[in-house]
Amino acid sequence: MPVSEGTHPVQPAQANASQNAAQVAAPAPAAPPAPGGTLRITPDTRPASMVEPKPRGRAVGGEAGPLPRIAVLIVTWNRKDMVAGVLDALQRQDYPADRLDVVVIDNASTDGTLEALTRNRRPDLIVDNPTDKAHHPDFRPRPVGERMGNKPGFASLTVIRNGANLGGCGGFNTGLSYVEQALAADRGTRLVDPDASAAAASSRPEFAWLVDDDVDLPPDTLRRLVEAMRSDDAIGLVGSRTVDIRDRRTTIETTIYQDQSTGLFADQPDERHPRKADHDAWAASVGGVKGRHEYHGLRDVDIVSACSMLARWSAVEKVGFWDHRYFIYCDDADWCLRFARAGYRVVLNLDAVVFHTPWHHKLTPARLYYAQRNLLWTIRKTFEPARLREVMGLRSRTLLRQSLQAGMCHRLSHAEIMRRSLDDAIRGRDGKLELEAAKPRSLNGVAAELLGGSASAGSTGVAGVPPAAKADPESSGPEARNPSRTNSTGAAGVPPATGSEAGSSGPEARNPSRTGSGVRELTVAFVLARPIALGWASGLRRRLRDAVAAHAGVKPGDMPIRWFECLRNDFPGAHELEPASDECGPVERIVYASHWKSRLRRQTALIKRRADLLVIFDNAADLPLVRPPRFVLQIDSSRPTEGVLEKTGTGPRLSFLRRWLGTAMRARGWVARITPAGPDSKYGRMPASATPPG
Repeated sequence: MPVSEGTHPVQPAQANASQNAAQVAAPAPAAPPAPGGTLRITPDTRPASMVEPKPRGRAVGGEAGPLPRIAVLIVTWNRKDMVAGVLDALQRQDYPADRLDVVVIDNASTDGTLEALTRNRRPDLIVDNPTDKAHHPDFRPRPVGERMGNKPGFASLTVIRNGANLGGCGGFNTGLSYVEQALAADRGTRLVDPDASAAAASSRPEFAWLVDDDVDLPPDTLRRLVEAMRSDDAIGLVGSRTVDIRDRRTTIETTIYQDQSTGLFADQPDERHPRKADHDAWAASVGGVKGRHEYHGLRDVDIVSACSMLARWSAVEKVGFWDHRYFIYCDDADWCLRFARAGYRVVLNLDAVVFHTPWHHKLTPARLYYAQRNLLWTIRKTFEPARLREVMGLRSRTLLRQSLQAGMCHRLSHAEIMRRSLDDAIRGRDGKLELEAAKPRSLNGVAAELLGGSASAGSTGVAGVPPAAKADPESSGPEARNPSRTNSTGAAGVPPATGSEAGSSGPEARNPSRTGSGVRELTVAFVLARPIALGWASGLRRRLRDAVAAHAGVKPGDMPIRWFECLRNDFPGAHELEPASDECGPVERIVYASHWKSRLRRQTALIKRRADLLVIFDNAADLPLVRPPRFVLQIDSSRPTEGVLEKTGTGPRLSFLRRWLGTAMRARGWVARITPAGPDSKYGRMPASATPPG
């Protein structure tokens, strides 16, 4: 989860297809739902393995008595190999498999996840959940017939097939609702025989373990989480220390706190935080909160990540489930803060490790939207009235400033994402971001646009939400419950770049300057924010030159392109860098200071000659060109062979400014009237006051 502003796949288990191929068939007809949306178990849908009580496991840490039964919840979307790896990791745990009720929530995957799980894992039960709202589940078990028990040997293995992608938040809410209806004691109908009271009592889960589908787990992770949880009945949540899945000696996340001044999440408590002195002493003793240090013991924190989080079920019944509005991001943080508000301890066990990908490596524009929007709702729920207006005012002004800066620096898609996050929080638009994503263009498509031809299939909508957001297992789902409308130019007001527009844009396009090769000379500028971007620019120059030359029908060496690199003067070695020149020709450098006067004065060359293309890497650009380029190419450094192309001009900027001013006015009134508020249901309700657990 993100802690401030600013995948290595797990190997799947070997499939035993021949043994289980007979189980892969057309979906069986769903059993009719029980009244009120509760789970209905009939003789045809009740697996025999769930009726009989399972043997009790050994004690944890030498503690007398049986091991707790644990419901394990895994949410997945189009990651069939990764979720298989997580199931393998569960089987490797030194905690008895027959004390685990594993529930895999499949968010309407299209990659054959359900079929692979059915074939290779032999689940005890498959449950359809055709609802598009996780807080209104509609569980319909499929008839299972005769089964031999699930292949991994868990107490039970259930796969819930959601009818839509409900996001990580909706997926875990689906799992929690299923535990409440099917596994927990004395509520609703059960997966056990209603007459077998002894079996029902022995099947009751004491804890729920929430696990991401792209993690790996050492064999002792669950045992250490349980040891921590059982050390104090006041503990409601226990989280794991996160280690980089690609560098398993480096810790990337330990302690997380909510800043009392800004509402942001950080790995260090701020000066107002009551744990400030204790945390500083601990961090100094171990060498820091991240890196290659030795970490042991328990730490009381504000927030633990749901990539591996153990929850006390009796506390969950009091606190409630996740806030249904969030979709992804901040949902686990909100849950932790609500547990603390109810009087429970939130604890990090530094000895319980989870291997995971750093969250910022998965940050897309759509994810940025969720992080910013949902943080505003979390702030509104967690701050007292006396400080709420101050903190919310600061956060709103920050978003407005960042949005305006991005818009003025030719990052209109990014600017619109920031503006929408604030505007939607004010208007209460929850759920999935409803913006049609622009399709990325190959460099061949970009070349066609630059030369006035027709590129690949037209892109519409907001160009700043690349298909990476759609391909992300958590950033696609059902329509937002209160969708906003967009016009034909897209929500960001950035119209699609079309061949006819490209060919008629600007004086250079109408009166192209021709060279001896008969091809108009192009001007391409790069804005470079980090030293590593020098290498990115060098590689992209070659690929772009070759693509343009191929489209123009000339040799790469005959393709006339004038190159610029724009660097801020605090760029390491900006003034000492040797003039760039490679096989693509010389590169002119523009070095500017952070103040506006320098930014304007230094771009004289790009005022005299309008840039055909401005290239921005990873949304990092702070240079507003006085003469807007014909096109802006947004490049994700992890996918350097394609990018999202936006057509620029005065119209899109003015359209954005009108929307920005409207949001600024709404934000001012909203902050002036704001009071603590949130959902009035178990799906997000904030406890009224801290009360001791009992």
